Amino acid sequence: MKITIAIALTIMLFGCIAMPGGNGGGSTETGPGISPQDDGNGQPSVTDGAGGGSPSADGEDAPVTSGGTAGQTGGKTDVLMLGRSVAYGWSEYMGLEWQEDESYVGEYEGKTFRYLHMDYPPDIDDSAIRAIGAYDYDIVFFKLCFVDFGTEYGDMLADDKQYIQNIYNEAVVNRHKKLIVGNALPQVPGDTTPGLRQNHQEYNRWLADFAATHDGVYVLDLYGMLADGSGSLNSAYATSYEDSHPNRAGYGRITPAFMDRIDQAMSAGG
Repeated sequence: MKITIAIALTIMLFGCIAMPGGNGGGSTETGPGISPQDDGNGQPSVTDGAGGGSPSADGEDAPVTSGGTAGQTGGKTDVLMLGRSVAYGWSEYMGLEWQEDESYVGEYEGKTFRYLHMDYPPDIDDSAIRAIGAYDYDIVFFKLCFVDFGTEYGDMLADDKQYIQNIYNEAVVNRHKKLIVGNALPQVPGDTTPGLRQNHQEYNRWLADFAATHDGVYVLDLYGMLADGSGSLNSAYATSYEDSHPNRAGYGRITPAFMDRIDQAMSAGG
């Protein structure tokens, strides 16, 4: 009888322990970084000086890769990619490889890329500015993330616009680089509130106007490529019905347009 009770207690104990690797929600953007920080699930992301292989984003076990890569630790790259888990997944799609400085570097379709993970607001622009000053490149790509738009109309909109202006001032005005900004990412229907949809639409209009009135900045219309008619993420491009991260088809949809924007920025001259 004592043995039976012990076995039962053991089963109950292990049944209450959460298994590792879950992402705790489909629309939290995480990934490796240039500084230690919480990944949104109570766990730190990659810290300075971390060794070993490539960490995965949001608890995903296997990266999605596409194309060959030519990894490098230092030196100039064509594009500095700044974002969180969607940009991290994009770096995996393009076949970039983890470096000891916690960036991901590689070649895709004849151009070299370096991806770095950004802090959460209110420090997202500060981390971008640090990265902009730390590497050599021609073009900066930056995008805000799912959690940067809130759920109610007006949430974070003023801050989001200021982040873009701050990054523009550093990248284009101070350092004379080109800046490509990805606009708002649509989310799966279960995460798309009326207020969030309004935030996306207003931010996208503001960003288009900003690019039209400022030299050296270009918009990559992620929303236009990935959203359905209701303003939610097209289900064909979603990782799952509750996970707004793009799947392979989603990255396949936006990458050619990204490469075209890079070509446009490079051909524009100084």
